[in-house]
Amino acid sequence: MQQKLWSKNFSYLCVANLLLTSSIYMLIPVLPVWCVQNGMNVQEAAWITALSLISFFGLGPICSYLLDTYKRRDVCLIFTLITLLVTGVIGWVALPFIAIVGLRILQGMAYGMVKMSLGSGLVIDLTPSEFRTVGNYSFNSFGRMAISVGPCLGMFFLMHLPLQYAFYASIALGLIAMFLILMLQIPFRAPLEPAMFSTDRFWLKKGSLHFFVVICCTLAMGVLLVLHCTIQFYAMLMVGMLCSTIISKVVFKEADPRAEAVTGMILLVAVFILLLIDPWEEIERIVAVLAGIGINLCTSRILLCLLRKAEHCERGSANSTYLVAWEVGLGLGIFLTLFVNPEHISTCLFLGLGAICTGIISYLVYHKTHEAL
Repeated sequence: MQQKLWSKNFSYLCVANLLLTSSIYMLIPVLPVWCVQNGMNVQEAAWITALSLISFFGLGPICSYLLDTYKRRDVCLIFTLITLLVTGVIGWVALPFIAIVGLRILQGMAYGMVKMSLGSGLVIDLTPSEFRTVGNYSFNSFGRMAISVGPCLGMFFLMHLPLQYAFYASIALGLIAMFLILMLQIPFRAPLEPAMFSTDRFWLKKGSLHFFVVICCTLAMGVLLVLHCTIQFYAMLMVGMLCSTIISKVVFKEADPRAEAVTGMILLVAVFILLLIDPWEEIERIVAVLAGIGINLCTSRILLCLLRKAEHCERGSANSTYLVAWEVGLGLGIFLTLFVNPEHISTCLFLGLGAICTGIISYLVYHKTHEAL
C-alpha cells in the first residue's frame, strides 16, 4: 500500500499546531492592554507580554529525556494543560507583578515543551520516513500562520468583547487542540533510557548560523506586530504568507535555495525602509503583505536548510533549533519594542531594520565563506 503524507493523523497535528500557537499569539495584543488596566507601566507590560516566548527554550535540555522515556502524546497533553492553566490564572486571579512574571516563564517553558513534543516527536512518529522533511516543513508552516491568526483573534476580542473573553478564547483554542491530539492514532514505541540532560531533540550545533539568522528575522517581525496592532495589518499579513507559498512553488521552484531566503530578507528590509519614509497608515496593507511574504520565504527556506544539515537521527534537533529561534526572536522583538515604547516609532523601526540587516549580512558572509572553503 502506497504511503502518503496527508493522513488524518498528520492533518490533526497540523491543525493542533495552528490552534495551540494561535492560543499563545492571540495574547500578544491583549496582554499590554490588560497590563495597563491593572496599573502597570510599559516596561512591566514588556516583560509580561514577551516572557513566555523568550523562555521557550527552558526545558530544551530535558526534551529528549521526556520524549524518549514517556509517551510523547502524554508529555504534549500535560504541558499543554499547564500552558492553558497559566493563561487562566493570569486572566482570573489578581497577582503581584513578580508572580505573573514567574507564571509567564513557566508558561513559556511548558509551551516550548509542547511545540517540541509535537514537532520533534509526534510529527516524526506519524510521518512516513520518505516524507519527513516535507512533513516538518508543512507542519511548521501552520505554526507560522498563527503569527497572523492569533493576534487577529486577539484584536477582535479587544474591539468587540470584554477583555476577559480573550483569555477564555485562548483557553478554548488550546482545549480544541488537545482534543485533536487525543484523536491521534500513535504506533507503539518502546521506551528508551536516555540521559537526563542532552542536546538531542533540542540543539543542532551545525545550524548555529541559521539559528541566529532566524532570530534576526523574527525579531524584526516582533517589532512590526507591536507597532501595527490592527486587525487589518494582521489579516493582510496572512494574505502575504499565503502568497509566499505560491511564490515559493512558482518563482523559486528551480532557483538556488539561498535566493529564496535572501529575497525574503530583502523584502523585510524594504518594509522597514517604507515605514521610515511614509506614515504607516497610508501603506499599511502594502507593508503587511510584503512582511508576510518576506518572513515566510526566508524562515521556511532556512528551516529546510536546517533539516538538510541534520543527519537521520538529528531531524528532531534541527526542528527544535528552528522553533527556539523563531519563538525567542519573536519574543525579543516584542519585548524590545514595548520596552523602548511603541510611541517612539522611528527608534523601534531602526531596531527592526538593524536586526534584519544583521541577519542578511551574516547569511551572505556565511555562504560566501563556506563556498570559498
